[in-house]
Amino acid sequence: MRSGEPFFIAKYMVSRTKARTIDRLGNVLCLCPNCAAKFQHGAVQMEDPVGQILALRTAADEGHRELAIHFRMCGEDRRVLFSQRHLIDLQELLKQLH
Repeated sequence: MRSGEPFFIAKYMVSRTKARTIDRLGNVLCLCPNCAAKFQHGAVQMEDPVGQILALRTAADEGHRELAIHFRMCGEDRRVLFSQRHLIDLQELLKQLH
């Protein structure tokens, strides 16, 4: 912000035009302003994002990997880390859409 305080911008992973159930916490990413602009306007390359998300397993499901999906944004390798709660909500949303 102008005051120097940090802030974030919320971006939907699944477009609001795709489904009415889109306004769920699991569908929102909190990004810094630079990453939000790149995510919205830049080149984003992600191999099978739905498959990556659905393949992640929480600790309760005996998952042992980092809860993250990997992609390239504006030519740079990036990842999105999920909390267990965020991941479960997003996976449920994706199952409803497919």
